[in-house]
Amino acid sequence: MLAVAIHQKKQEIRAGGILYDIEFAKQIDSWLGETIPAPYPYISTYLTLRNKQPLRQVINQFQRFDLLMVEGAGRQHPRYFGLACELGLDLDIPTVGITQRPLLGVINFLQPLEKKDYNYYIFPVLDEENLIAYFIRKKSNKKGIFLSIGHKITLLTAVNIILPLLLFKLPEPLRLVKMLLKKSNIPN
Repeated sequence: MLAVAIHQKKQEIRAGGILYDIEFAKQIDSWLGETIPAPYPYISTYLTLRNKQPLRQVINQFQRFDLLMVEGAGRQHPRYFGLACELGLDLDIPTVGITQRPLLGVINFLQPLEKKDYNYYIFPVLDEENLIAYFIRKKSNKKGIFLSIGHKITLLTAVNIILPLLLFKLPEPLRLVKMLLKKSNIPN
């Protein structure tokens, strides 16, 4: 699995990626892109304009991976086509999007998905009657993540892959890449 994310400080951005072995739960490789001026300011729901190219440069550094995890929305997006969809379609690879805030839909707290052996609540996120994402949170916490599909993967398959990676709030590969980016110190 390859997890990719962007770190922004003022108008500077930096992309990074971590290749992660799910079976052995360990980081295999990492790569940081150059710090560049953001080509566009942050505009909610238009993340692709700003982040796609820097993320593609990072993704191109890795030879083989079977799943892409993107910090950004997949189908849980006002146009049902967020950054995870865009990258997944470009690469023709299974892709999941992870966000910490909802862009679309309503969480159905009344019908959690039943999953044994995990200490998490998994609630469907619906747009009208369509399932577009899952909201996943620890049973001991109110905050969680939104998991939506990007390309070539079902929502239930994505949940089954992501749950064992939730050691903290974010899935471990994404948490590691976010830590790497934060430590990289974008200059002021």
